[in-house]
Amino acid sequence: MNTHNSKERDGFWEAYRGCAEEHRVPPDRSPFYVRWAKDFDSFLQDKPLKDRSRKDVEAFLVNLGKRRGNGAGTVGACQCRHHHDLHPGTEQARDFSKPR
Repeated sequence: MNTHNSKERDGFWEAYRGCAEEHRVPPDRSPFYVRWAKDFDSFLQDKPLKDRSRKDVEAFLVNLGKRRGNGAGTVGACQCRHHHDLHPGTEQARDFSKPR
């Protein structure tokens, strides 16, 4: 997201959180969705979100899996059918719950 206005940026992320909750994401889990989206936003900073593709998402996930502290059960190896950001006890979720 290319904006220098912090109120506008904060408003966007608050609206994103609200949208997630409108789509049945529990309020105690919606901050994790915002953190993942912010992390994806900062990945490939020179490419606007609207121009990103499935390959960009896949590259982000590969990069995420290579980051320090992500063990074999965190990204890519899990066969579950839900998002890892729904597991607040995982190392990744604890990492994302820290303020940025």
